[in-house]
Amino acid sequence: MLQRSICGARCCARFAFACFDRAAPRLRRTAQRNFELAWPALPPERRAEILDGCWWSLARVLATLARFP
Repeated sequence: MLQRSICGARCCARFAFACFDRAAPRLRRTAQRNFELAWPALPPERRAEILDGCWWSLARVLATLARFP
């Protein structure tokens, strides 16, 4: 039962991640610009990894909150 629950949460998080990425491109651009200003020496690939991690974290939190009764 727990395994199905974890799988369902991951699927919800993947869906939320894709929705955020497509629905809020302005937020992504703003975050990218903030990273450029904060860490100019950081390679763009690393900045993209960090930003994706932030989006995934937000998606997981929302997927968890959606499961509350």
